[in-house]
Amino acid sequence: MNWFTDWVKPKLKNKALKESDSNLWIKCTGCEKMIFREKYEKFLSVCPECGFHGRLSALGRIKHTLDEGFELIEFKASKKDPISFYDVSSYIEKIKKAQSRTGLEDACLVARGKILGRECIVLAMDFAFIGGSMGTFVGNSIFGACEMAEENNLPFITFSSSGGARMQEGLFALMQMPRSVLAIKSLKNAKLPYISVMCDPTTGGVEASFSMLGSINISEPKATIGFAGIRVIKETINQELPKGFQKSEFQFKHGYLDQIIERSKMKDELSKVLRILN
Repeated sequence: MNWFTDWVKPKLKNKALKESDSNLWIKCTGCEKMIFREKYEKFLSVCPECGFHGRLSALGRIKHTLDEGFELIEFKASKKDPISFYDVSSYIEKIKKAQSRTGLEDACLVARGKILGRECIVLAMDFAFIGGSMGTFVGNSIFGACEMAEENNLPFITFSSSGGARMQEGLFALMQMPRSVLAIKSLKNAKLPYISVMCDPTTGGVEASFSMLGSINISEPKATIGFAGIRVIKETINQELPKGFQKSEFQFKHGYLDQIIERSKMKDELSKVLRILN
């Protein structure tokens, strides 16, 4: 089957093309080629042409990682707009739009389930929700997930995909950095495994806090991992940066990561890592 058989023939049979048909194609961020969306999703948002790993939703990540029968757990923020932030449009309106677009309460989901029979707690971030930014909701989720892991003697896994701390929550967002670090430290003191999987992109306050504290740090191929943006660093130090700087392959070569795992193999590899760490 090819794109003509899959897409053009059925549309010709149904006469005129509709406006929604433009959503049947997606442009790869890596090679910039147009891909049939159904084929792209079949490959778990990995480009079949260049292998670039696109972004998965938080729910999609959990479904791909955990066995059937997992339980979603919600930890709410104490206050949705702690500093009454206002710019061109209100922060609350921005949250409502993101909720409508993604179907999420905020930028992450927590689930309890099994990976090939091995029970664990998983937190997955969603870049589609205000850039996966970490505010009080994400901080509460990390803290709550770590407490649940300790209470039930379970390993904890995070899938990061974020631009960093959420500026609309000011210091309340920045507080989640040390708070998440303390939660992970408590987990490690209890001698429980913490696996951090960094997806594209993992940057800013998220990269500088809990995502780099794994008992083992993993990434998907060609993911951007770093604190400040490449342009900011380049202009600050006034030097040319190495080729592939901040990509997961560069980070692995320089000892920043323990493994790079393709998405299609992630579930099997995580199961192996859990067996070894336990």
